[in-house]
Amino acid sequence: MKKLKKFLFATHGTLATGMKSTLELLIGNTADITCLTAYVNPEDNVDEQLKVYFSEVSDEDQVIVCTDLMGGSVNQKVVPYAQKENVFLIAGFNLPLILELAMNEDKVTKEELLDSIAVSYTHLRAHETRHD
Repeated sequence: MKKLKKFLFATHGTLATGMKSTLELLIGNTADITCLTAYVNPEDNVDEQLKVYFSEVSDEDQVIVCTDLMGGSVNQKVVPYAQKENVFLIAGFNLPLILELAMNEDKVTKEELLDSIAVSYTHLRAHETRHD
């Protein structure tokens, strides 16, 4: 059975594939994840890659798009697709957030997604050590 919740990691460089690799190391190949590694190869066309990806997404699918930088060029190119009801766009994602979303196979509501983002903030900290 085809999964209804899909992830698109769209980043500058290879952050997307690195995140997918780390996620699969931790939980296995359980989520439907596509990676768009923008500007790695000069012949790659980000606009065309997004057009092809979203042309294969059905209205029953839920797509969670994770980009690396709010307002960055990759994020800006995704914004038009995020206007659809079944697409969520997250800028500045981290591993705790992706772990939580990927381990839950069910679709998420906007409220659940916002709660997960809020919890993921708590994992970002400066670890203080003593240097006496």
